[in-house]
Amino acid sequence: DVGPLANARRRAAVAELVEKAAAGGATVRCGGRAPDGPGFFYLPTVLTDVPADAAVLREEPFGPVLPVLRFGTLDEGLARANDVPYGLAAYVYTTDLGRADAAVAGLDVGMIGVNETALASAASPFGGVGLSGYGREGGTESIEAYTIATAVTSRGRP
Repeated sequence: DVGPLANARRRAAVAELVEKAAAGGATVRCGGRAPDGPGFFYLPTVLTDVPADAAVLREEPFGPVLPVLRFGTLDEGLARANDVPYGLAAYVYTTDLGRADAAVAGLDVGMIGVNETALASAASPFGGVGLSGYGREGGTESIEAYTIATAVTSRGRP
């Protein structure tokens, strides 16, 4: 289930990213448009053959757009994934847990789902790195912004 985007401006921005990618050579495998009817919906969209310079790979779309990229080695995939100033979340799908561990260690993001899309819960920290933000909401990590660590040293009682 996919809900609407926040407003008409966000839907237009998502549509523009998809249209520019398609104009640059990407293939729209599904979606790629706003459905008829009221609201700010945009159909879940999958893009393949996305050019390396496509804006959809450099900007956070904040919409249901999935650019699928091919890579030859894990190091190449990690380099492409980390070659952006953003880092909110990443998703790794594999049956090889050793490869999953290597991907987790190499990704520069705030949250990672391995064979899982549900990242947020009240018990876990939510937040990104780089231009996707600093700090965390949720989990015990969120309280750190409200605490002051005090170092105390002593040689005993005066």
